Amino acid sequence: MDRILIFGGSGMLGSKLLEMGEDIEWIAPTHKALDLHDLDAVETLILETRPRAIIYAAGIARPMEAETNPEEAYFLNTNCPGRIAAISNHEGIQFCYISSNAVFDGLPATQDGYREEDKPFPSSVYGKSKYAGEQATLAYAITLVPRAINIFSSTYTQRSDFVRRLITGWSNHKITTAITDEFINPIYSSFAARSILYLVKNRYRGILHIGGSDILSNRDFVRLLADKVAHFVPRPVLEEISFATWKARTGNANRSPALSTQRYLALKEAPHLPASAESIDAFLKDYDFTIAA
Repeated sequence: MDRILIFGGSGMLGSKLLEMGEDIEWIAPTHKALDLHDLDAVETLILETRPRAIIYAAGIARPMEAETNPEEAYFLNTNCPGRIAAISNHEGIQFCYISSNAVFDGLPATQDGYREEDKPFPSSVYGKSKYAGEQATLAYAITLVPRAINIFSSTYTQRSDFVRRLITGWSNHKITTAITDEFINPIYSSFAARSILYLVKNRYRGILHIGGSDILSNRDFVRLLADKVAHFVPRPVLEEISFATWKARTGNANRSPALSTQRYLALKEAPHLPASAESIDAFLKDYDFTIAA
């Protein structure tokens, strides 16, 4: 039985990982039990538990939180995982650092998605801290970096995500802005966790992109979601605009870029990555629409 130590087990992705893997002995310290700022305590835990692999799903995950607290973002997204990767390398432990599509700025927008070999160019503090985390951890050959995009959940209660925010807004008859030239490939949390766990269990290394197998415009994904939930919430009024208009209106220059998943899809025995419709269907099986009312 594999022993896997996970940091960030209470997060959206981490909590889903802990639901999987009956053949895994999970070690998941809570925030109260372990302060990641105490790197000596982190090292002691690793040496005492001696896991076969470590998954780092912790850190600052909200871009606005990173903007307001950049020092904390760089510590938790860069310095801490870099130190853990160094310890892992010394002890011969596989290390998995969960990264993000935010390492790309999305300019120019591409419907093909960014590939693993494309050079990152982050524009936000969050994206810059994640890219720095990639560089710090990939300095060691034992590191796996799954880059994930737009993970959404039906049950995670600690924070919302863009799918549930849309549904809640539609329940309250809010007009939805849909961007015509921003491309995304979101993925339901169960599928993302399953794929990442497969990579860890099979000792993959380097960068692999995890997301939906199809790439849609923000507008087309919103339309698809609206069709799928039409029996549960009012059909939304959509305001379809370009990213340039959105940027001028909001001041938000961060475009959400799609990720090409072709390298992962070429793995012969890996769990499949779903298309957007399948991710939404899986979400709907578990979602309680009374919460959105």
